Amino acid sequence: MAVGIPNSLIKAIDVTVQGESAFLAGIRAAAKEKFLANGLPSRRDEDWKYTSLKSISGPDFKQSALEATVAPEELGRIISEEDIAIVFVDGILSAALSNLSALPSGVTICSLSDSDSVKGADTKSLTSMISANDYDGDHCFAQLNRAMLSHGVVIDVAEGVVLERPLHLAHFITHAENLSAPRHVVRAAKNSLVQIIESHVPTDNLASLTIAAVDVAVATGATVRHIRLQNAGDVGIQIGVVKAKVEQGGCYDTFGFAQGGSLIRNDVWIDLAGENAETKVDGLYLANGSSIIDSHTTIDHNTPKATSRQLYKGVIDGSARGVFNGKIIVRQDAQQTQAFQSNKNLLRSSKAEIDTKPELQIDADDVKCAHGATIGMLDENEIFYLQSRGINRENAEAMLSQAFADDVIMRIEDENIRGRVRAHAVKYFSGNKIAG
Repeated sequence: MAVGIPNSLIKAIDVTVQGESAFLAGIRAAAKEKFLANGLPSRRDEDWKYTSLKSISGPDFKQSALEATVAPEELGRIISEEDIAIVFVDGILSAALSNLSALPSGVTICSLSDSDSVKGADTKSLTSMISANDYDGDHCFAQLNRAMLSHGVVIDVAEGVVLERPLHLAHFITHAENLSAPRHVVRAAKNSLVQIIESHVPTDNLASLTIAAVDVAVATGATVRHIRLQNAGDVGIQIGVVKAKVEQGGCYDTFGFAQGGSLIRNDVWIDLAGENAETKVDGLYLANGSSIIDSHTTIDHNTPKATSRQLYKGVIDGSARGVFNGKIIVRQDAQQTQAFQSNKNLLRSSKAEIDTKPELQIDADDVKCAHGATIGMLDENEIFYLQSRGINRENAEAMLSQAFADDVIMRIEDENIRGRVRAHAVKYFSGNKIAG
């Protein structure tokens, strides 16, 4: 059941983009029509029954028209020296703050807003990837992102290229009530490897709205590792949409870290389209205050002998709510599928809430599949043990919560990136909720 669309969003999709390419204009027009027809979902919709969108209707969100800047110390908090940095400020690509000097041959990056760059790209493939499909065709925010389509990058990794350094898509918000909708496309050719860090961080505790989308194509034998870091402060709203298609023998690994905010919602769809395709879909969400963090995943096994492994963990404090809905689909022809899903949650307050719904839809008979969910609170005996060793209760709870989170963080393969993600969790449990 649809509800009304805030005027700020209607204004955003009515903006005329000067000099935009024909393929972008076509995608925008089709998405605008569908978004206006469908509106926003209400809590009567199954996929939104635990998540209210009231926080989107209040502020007068606006897209930034001018390129802003970020202080070097702010950049340094998030971007490592080894990163190949692609920086967005208030939703706009900043060439001045980006650093592509270490970009190797065989890797090309072009801006969606640069019509000359887009003309040189494979627009037929881009249109196919960005346009709606069976996964996100009715997703309101996927359509809204398309209707606002102008800012983002296309990353192409050539056949056989192994990119040692991570590509960091770093998004900074500097103004309150900022509205941004970046869209990125990642195409990894046969037998290539690339690591993508996608971060969304406010430079202050700002009420802003980010609707980000990433489309990933993993060719035969290629590997894409995608780390997503979201810190929405206390009042920010961040909505993410990820689609990935994995061909024969390819691998797509993704890890999502979500912290705070008025609302964080993420939808991840993965199409295992080739035999022996693999995916690992992990996540950690840390909710406090009155925030809502909602994670939806769909892993679609379309071919035989594909493997998926999934572990999501949540720590919910205060009056916050965590939501997890994970769905595994095994098609009739997808024999010898292996699919495993687990959602584990730690409630640190009697007012905290978790709504978890792991799902399996199996139409094949030769499979190994399992799913499950757990919900619990900290063990008083373990807290007492630490207190008996001279550790106060607050620190004891933080240590146990960190240990709970470390279980999923340690599944990140790259040691450097794993350490950086863990540092975010350590700051959170030490009481520094806003720090990046």
